[in-house]
Amino acid sequence: MNTFKAIYWPFLKKIIINTLVVIAFAGLTQGRLKIDHPIYGFFGALLITILFTLIRPLLLVTVIITIFSFGLFFIISEGVISILSLIFIITTF
Repeated sequence: MNTFKAIYWPFLKKIIINTLVVIAFAGLTQGRLKIDHPIYGFFGALLITILFTLIRPLLLVTVIITIFSFGLFFIISEGVISILSLIFIITTF
């Protein structure tokens, strides 16, 4: 029972909340988003939850790598510019 509460319950809560949000959003869009049956809202919420659960960690890892690589590029480019500024001397504009 503890395994169910620890592993499955948070996932089920996300699915239930996403189902309610999808159905409520369909009601708020005044016919632009139409859900014929509530089970279709459940399937949409299930798809959203699975994709969010699987893709979000991958996005976080790639964003962190991108931020570090841009930071490293910035540090290296600033170092090169500071070294070049010692070599080249601008006397006038």
